[in-house]
Amino acid sequence: MDRAELVRSVKAIIEREAAIDVSTLNDDSRLGDFEIDSLDIMKLAYVFEKTFDITVAPSELGLLRTFGDMIDALEQKLAAGAARENLFS
Repeated sequence: MDRAELVRSVKAIIEREAAIDVSTLNDDSRLGDFEIDSLDIMKLAYVFEKTFDITVAPSELGLLRTFGDMIDALEQKLAAGAARENLFS
């Protein structure tokens, strides 16, 4: 999954789960400016885990300040999962 596809997927999830308009959300957007609080982030992390088959540690959630941080973290998780799959295939 490339970054653009990931951004589209994550925006769709945020729009559905947090009920916010994501049309102006970009990499520099602070999550708090969109009223995405720590409880929303925990809920989103759960959905991301199920959607992308990844694991998000609670300690990682506090590092997410912007939408770009969220996308970067998910890209790293997906890349690590892909590397692990290649290692064992």
